[in-house]
Amino acid sequence: MALDEGLRLFREGKYEAAADVLKEDLIADDLNHKTWNALGVTYTKMGRFDEASVCFGKALDIQPETPVYLKNLAINEKKKKSFNQSLSQSSPVGKIKRPLTPLIIVLAGFFIIMFIIGSITLYLINSDTFSFKNDLMPSEPSISPEPGLPPSLYESTCEEGINLLKLERPENALIIFERAIEQNPGAARAWTGKGFALIDLGKYESAIDAFDTALENNSSYHDAQAGRQIALEALGI
Repeated sequence: MALDEGLRLFREGKYEAAADVLKEDLIADDLNHKTWNALGVTYTKMGRFDEASVCFGKALDIQPETPVYLKNLAINEKKKKSFNQSLSQSSPVGKIKRPLTPLIIVLAGFFIIMFIIGSITLYLINSDTFSFKNDLMPSEPSISPEPGLPPSLYESTCEEGINLLKLERPENALIIFERAIEQNPGAARAWTGKGFALIDLGKYESAIDAFDTALENNSSYHDAQAGRQIALEALGI
């Protein structure tokens, strides 16, 4: 069946080929709302937002008020809006509208530096000793997570993220799993946790990307495979 073949190609990340197969299926039966939806999701993934909107519209014409189709349409429109905003901000016109921004930043930085220098100078003048290193250093040094940290720290971070998911706090869990990824970028567990947090937030396409990264690092990781399937089903494909 062409729809099944198209979905298989989509799951493999072969979006152009998937779109071609799904379009062939619609030539044979243009009333298949599942195929219209699958093609819409494929076009969204490819960044072809206008074509995706048409596909979701067709699916809703055939099967009105279907929640998953309405949700996919909303996701597409949100991505389209975000894409257009990023284009406008990077265009020459957008830059002309804010010509003074770099100058303001430079001046602000200059005054901040001068204020700090002035404060240190006054401190030195009024103090009994020039040995002020201990006064300027924090009592508890901050530690930035870096790749290659001991596994115990990475594992405890993942456990914290999992507990937050159980408490239905996906926003906080997402932050924690991203921290775990910084600690160990090649570990499948953190990417999988991020995927489940994104599912809870309704960001299914981003969740699929996270699960794909987990499977790139560990192709047999069962939780990532299961999570990816959940995200695909949530998109109706």
